[in-house]
Amino acid sequence: MEGWSFEISTILASQFGTIPLDGHSILLNFGGFVFFSFPLALSIGIAVRVGNLLGMQNKTLAQFSSRVGLVMCLIMMIVIAAATLVFRFDFDL
Repeated sequence: MEGWSFEISTILASQFGTIPLDGHSILLNFGGFVFFSFPLALSIGIAVRVGNLLGMQNKTLAQFSSRVGLVMCLIMMIVIAAATLVFRFDFDL
């Protein structure tokens, strides 16, 4: 269902011409790269770390590692959002 929504939005954007379709394509690629690949990789690493600590029966360090991971994700997303806002007009196409 989610995949269909991207396809339908692309078809709708193509009705407005090539420039809006190009912008739509750039936006989908940028959003997918920035907001899915970095946080996903970090969350997988955090999940492995916490899982290993829980497997070693180290509950306190697992809780600490999960909190540190959440803070890392928050800081990373704030940096990405700030960079997006700061450089939003620097790419004149």
